[in-house]
Amino acid sequence: MNELILEEIAKRYMKDGILKGKELLLPPDKIIGLVDDLLDQGISIVGCDLWRYVDREKGWIVQLVGAGLAIEDTKKSPGELASLVKNYLTNELPGDAELVSLLFEDIRVYDCFKP
Repeated sequence: MNELILEEIAKRYMKDGILKGKELLLPPDKIIGLVDDLLDQGISIVGCDLWRYVDREKGWIVQLVGAGLAIEDTKKSPGELASLVKNYLTNELPGDAELVSLLFEDIRVYDCFKP
């Protein structure tokens, strides 16, 4: 894992989303590009959390509890995992999901998402 490359990838996407702790929340139409860029770096994405705005003007958001994707079989290759996440985002995303954050097998990836 090359932290410098991951930090550059994170910087490219941060302008389109919200940083909540160490999670980058992006609109669904932007998250697929991030999945692809992280896959190019061999990062295993093991799911996603979904969010929606409570008050867009104030920037208030809430996580959609019980929604999202958690892949239990994390022994799959990064490509297989990314394919499952992309399929979920493309075909099963609930209509009220306005933002998506990714879940990583390697917790060090979260450290690359910082202001």
